[in-house]
Amino acid sequence: MDQLLQHLLNGLVLGGTYALLGIGLTLIFGLMNVVNFAHGEFYTLGAYAAFAALALAGVGFFVALLAAIVAGTALGWLCEVTLLRPLRGESIDTTMLVMIGVWIAMQNAELLGWGGVAKSIPHPFPTAPLVLGPIAIAPLRLFVLVLAAGLIAASWLLVQKTKLGRDARDVPGPRHRRAHGREHRAHSRRDVRLRLRARGGGGRPPGSDLPCLPVDG
Repeated sequence: MDQLLQHLLNGLVLGGTYALLGIGLTLIFGLMNVVNFAHGEFYTLGAYAAFAALALAGVGFFVALLAAIVAGTALGWLCEVTLLRPLRGESIDTTMLVMIGVWIAMQNAELLGWGGVAKSIPHPFPTAPLVLGPIAIAPLRLFVLVLAAGLIAASWLLVQKTKLGRDARDVPGPRHRRAHGREHRAHSRRDVRLRLRARGGGGRPPGSDLPCLPVDG
């Protein structure tokens, strides 16, 4: 039983980070209709940015976390402006291929810059674990767990309780957009038939056996 509780606690810590990754991936797909294959590489970029700020610039731990957020935000903005914004209106397959390219480029750039050896990020937390009955947890892992839980709760409040979240939930998803496109094309064809009948065309273009003009709106 003690080992089960310890594994459950370790799973919560790891699951908290995965949940944050999943929330970001879901929001990007829901709002932008983009399958962001490079999402994990942005996460990795944040880790390397924090390591660079700590080991090379010598800033504090929490300042390094802010630097990681700034680096990820800046590169995400650059990717959106230069790659995704010109592709608005294109199919999801096109943006998917673009993001696969971004993923490969970022992954190889990180390997080229930092190598394949794991890096250790210095932190101000004590190394001695906190013992809570039958389970033990390192202070750093406890910080990660509390921070992940707080960010998950903040994300839920943002989506469910704010005007920004309500506006985001009102954005139609990919299925709704495809259904709306089919409905719009059907209305366009019906409008063409009505105009032809009003002009005495009987619903058919002159000299054509087709039931309607092939107009896609």
